[in-house]
Amino acid sequence: MFRTESVEGYQVTESPDFTRHYCNSNITAGVLELSFEKLLLIGLAAAIVLRPRSDVDPSAYCVAYPTYTYDSTYNLCYRSVKTPLLSAPDAEAACSADGPRAQLIRITDDHIYAFVLLQITLNGFKNIYIQGKRSTPTGPFLYNDGTPVTYFRWDAGKPTDDTYIRTDTNTRLMDDSDGSTLRSYICAVY
Repeated sequence: MFRTESVEGYQVTESPDFTRHYCNSNITAGVLELSFEKLLLIGLAAAIVLRPRSDVDPSAYCVAYPTYTYDSTYNLCYRSVKTPLLSAPDAEAACSADGPRAQLIRITDDHIYAFVLLQITLNGFKNIYIQGKRSTPTGPFLYNDGTPVTYFRWDAGKPTDDTYIRTDTNTRLMDDSDGSTLRSYICAVY
């Protein structure tokens, strides 16, 4: 049984084997046949090609940080620190002391957030400081380089008027903090 529908100016016909035929009504000779699987592969390939990349492979510069580990799944050079627990400014300073590219970890998307949750679980952290601070109680959170933090997974009722970002002990969502409480942290090389 064939099913036909119109989608954004194209006449789409789906055959019993799920092959889709696309024809623009303005083009008399234009027919494109792609199965669902082929469309899925094209979409996946586009996502891989269009995924943001750094000009420098983190595994290459991770060599300069012997206490750091390179994780190819997350394309991240990192060091998880359970103890000593530090305040947010001291955790930032401890990461910076490792070298010019080392900073508190930036959570930029769901992928890196999943990495942080995995590290919290594997290392038995209660909560950690992550990169992002603001200079005024209602100002934007900024990374160390001054660019705005755009990815948040705030806990209910957050943020309030504090300066730094941390994870919540129970929900693992983001919470703001005055930065004075001693916590674990993750450094990463950027």
